[in-house]
Amino acid sequence: MAKRLKIPPVRFFLKDNSESETLIYLAYRYIPNGKRLVWSTGEKVDPKYWDKKSRRARYSKKHPDYPELNRRLDELAYLTQAIFKEYDFGEISIDNFKTELDLRTGKVERETDEVVDLVSFAKAFVSERENDPNAKAGTTKVLRTVSNLLREFKAEIPFAEVDYNFREAFKLFLFNEKKHSINYAAKVFEVFRQFMREAMRRDLHKNRKFEDFTIEKVKVRYPILTQHEITLLEKLDLSDNKRLDKARSLFLIGIYSGQRFSDFVRFKPNNFFKDEDGDLFIHITRQVKTGKTDVIIPVLPMVLPIFEKYEFYSPKLANQKLNEYIKEVCELAGIDTLFETIETSGGKVKDAEPVPKWQKITSHSCRRTFVSLAKYWGISESMIQAITGHATAKQLNEYDHTDKVAKAKEFARQFKVNFDRRGLRVVNE
Repeated sequence: MAKRLKIPPVRFFLKDNSESETLIYLAYRYIPNGKRLVWSTGEKVDPKYWDKKSRRARYSKKHPDYPELNRRLDELAYLTQAIFKEYDFGEISIDNFKTELDLRTGKVERETDEVVDLVSFAKAFVSERENDPNAKAGTTKVLRTVSNLLREFKAEIPFAEVDYNFREAFKLFLFNEKKHSINYAAKVFEVFRQFMREAMRRDLHKNRKFEDFTIEKVKVRYPILTQHEITLLEKLDLSDNKRLDKARSLFLIGIYSGQRFSDFVRFKPNNFFKDEDGDLFIHITRQVKTGKTDVIIPVLPMVLPIFEKYEFYSPKLANQKLNEYIKEVCELAGIDTLFETIETSGGKVKDAEPVPKWQKITSHSCRRTFVSLAKYWGISESMIQAITGHATAKQLNEYDHTDKVAKAKEFARQFKVNFDRRGLRVVNE
């Protein structure tokens, strides 16, 4: 059972202990890399009556209003933690966090003159995220796509009109007009609910009907490569085709590192290091919900020659091109066993005609293959998660740099021991 995320505590401190009355500041260390939010509460207290242990004002006949002051501090602490949770447990920059506190405590007023409905709000919200230097490009892209879909569906969508009829009409639009799959439509509704929740937080509406507007996702089979098929890839002679050889090299780096395309395509010399035993590792920093986290990846012997060939740079290739070229490589390598999947376009689930596996291979197959091989060989999930970063931010941050190196060394040892075994069963990520 996954551990529940811990909510960081809120602390208060005084600006100046030497003054007869000084400001109280709020401090919130919610980003693992040591940075913290510091925000003036606007409240004041006599330092002589400040309890450093409880971080609250002590009761005094001279200051009978201090119990009420403490109550306001408690409310600020609750509000701060609520914002932390609302923004996916810390997926908010410090500057934006301060802005939210300013807005919700009434220090400043929101500019809402132009935001009158869901479509205009979604557009404004996406613009906010695009101007946030800490926002992830991938997340912003998804928000923008759903915002455009809402505008394409209807020029204006008053918040009060988001009801059952809206849900059914929007579903038909996604399935019948846009021909989207069930799982894609489920993601669109997920982001739609995010827009509605954020608008509600900003007091733009009180319509809660949207909360159960969900679409159940369908489990879809994805192709992975067996060890035999990986060997076929490695032995394929591509000396006369640099384009395909480059794609194969990048694809194998993805398989043997277990990382996402956005990570394994950016390896460079300064990501590599050796420990005291001379073992080689890759160190990357990955953005997660509560900040940044380090990932340590063992350089397996099967991929070392590729890194040496490219002088420890990942071959540069766009994801779209890799997906296109690797299909050619897999076809040439004879990876043509029939692969059965399902189609979910138009909102209907139906069996698709089996096709040769090479037609369905993409960059996503790398990570799935890595995880499936490791699980099949009995390597523990916690050890796999330390390499792939699949765990929650809380679980990842339980390991320090030394622990991650130890896990990477043990993973490499077990992987090398098991690599000569044949057979593979599919394991879902």
